[in-house]
Amino acid sequence: MQVKVEGTNYVKDMSNKALLNTNKSAILENEARKKIRQNLLTKNEEINTLKEQVSSINDDIGEIKNLLKTLLEKKS
Repeated sequence: MQVKVEGTNYVKDMSNKALLNTNKSAILENEARKKIRQNLLTKNEEINTLKEQVSSINDDIGEIKNLLKTLLEKKS
């Protein structure tokens, strides 16, 4: 059984004492915000992965440069 909470868009489910929002537009807005937040988290994870890859590539390039310098010094 559900009882309307006076002055709000909520009903109280008497079987488990939960407050339930009955404002459908507020529920849809909340779901949209959650989806946007999840998309931002995914994008941030992708950005962090790319940053790590770029850093690794930069380290590899530095190592290659040092090896080339060593080879050139040995030839001289």
